[in-house]
Amino acid sequence: MKNGFSLVEVMIAFVIILVALSAIVKVYMVSLHAGSYADNLSYATTLADAKLHTLETFSPDTPDLKASWYKDPDNPLRLNSRNFSRFWSVKDIKNAKEITVYVTWDDHKRGSSSNFGSLSDLSGSKCAKLSLKGYVLGSVNSE
Repeated sequence: MKNGFSLVEVMIAFVIILVALSAIVKVYMVSLHAGSYADNLSYATTLADAKLHTLETFSPDTPDLKASWYKDPDNPLRLNSRNFSRFWSVKDIKNAKEITVYVTWDDHKRGSSSNFGSLSDLSGSKCAKLSLKGYVLGSVNSE
């Protein structure tokens, strides 16, 4: 009777181990990307929320809330070694101003962020983005 393993058995065991290791590495890479995306989403939410709260403190008649598209003059915003860009749009609606703040960032799977000149430019981009909406009540303008 022979002791030990044959070359075929060793090769089959080696292939099984390689398949298992490649699956573990794939799961690890996906979890790294998900963690990075979650971090970026948290930073973007913080940036959008801060700007939205600032804009919501303004009087509806201030020139800063004129219906338009705005770019943050500090773009790109650097936060924890990451670049973000912040924009907002203001729309006149009945008895209020509708404010939507957008934050974009570079993501190697989704594309690069840029200093978008309009909402249609931003909408056409595949870059990672987040938007938050708020209202300033009291405007007498209507659509």
